[in-house]
Formats: sequence, structure tokens, C-alpha cells
Amino acid sequence: MEEQSTNVKENAIKKGFKACARNIADIGTSFKDGDWATRISFVIMGFGNLVRGQVLRGILFFLFEIVFILYMVFFGGYYISMLPSLGLVGPGNKYNELY
Repeated sequence: MEEQSTNVKENAIKKGFKACARNIADIGTSFKDGDWATRISFVIMGFGNLVRGQVLRGILFFLFEIVFILYMVFFGGYYISMLPSLGLVGPGNKYNELY
């Protein structure tokens, strides 16, 4: 019984990895087989939507990309640089009543 549940879990994990691999392959295929607007939209989010007449959607994607880039430039770089040490405050011996 235990062996059967282990096989079921392993099969589920394999199916999950295969699904991820298919999705990644689909991204590569859409870049390879897509038109020029599709290829540019890999770099500039929303460009393909703008070219195809989905103006609001294209503008929203582009604005989200700009906001993300600005966040990473002004704040995210600092936080990523702190990742190896996990911050400035080191371990302490302060007593916490809740624990």
C-alpha cells in the first residue's frame, strides 16, 4: 500500500515537470515561429498587444514593466545585494515571551 502511494506521488511529480517543460518549449516555439511583433514583445511587454489593436492591455503591460524596472533600479538592487547576509541585523539573544 505504501509503495503504491509513493509511485503515485512520483508520477505526479514527473507529470508536473513534464508540464513545465512543455510550457517552456511553447515559449521557445512562439519566439521562433512568431512574427516580428511577437519577438519584440519578449523584450518590451505589451508591444504585440499594441500592434494587434489591444491598446489598453498593451499600455497596462508596458506600464507594469516600467514600474518593475524602476522598482528594481531604486529599491530591488539594494535588497538583492542584502540577500547573501539576509539583512543587516545579526542573531541576538533577546528573550521573546511568545516563544
